[in-house]
Amino acid sequence: MKVDPRFLKASGAEVFTGNELLIKGALEAAGGVHLLTGYPGSPVAGFFDTMEEIAPLLKTHGIRGCILKLVIWPKTPRIQGFTPQIWV
Repeated sequence: MKVDPRFLKASGAEVFTGNELLIKGALEAAGGVHLLTGYPGSPVAGFFDTMEEIAPLLKTHGIRGCILKLVIWPKTPRIQGFTPQIWV
């Protein structure tokens, strides 16, 4: 899978969506980012599509990405469990 060259540029102007900027920021953060997580139906769900598309690049930067499928008890606020789907 080919990585979008915008994510590989170290300088210069490029156009990104808000979801793509979350990923670009993780790649450029001083000190690094090591885990990106979220949940289905999140307002930034498109972020996970981008994360999946550039998974090889994230892996070279030591970043893991996953989305969690939460199982909530119907009448209590407790989380019963989760199933991670890890791409990186």
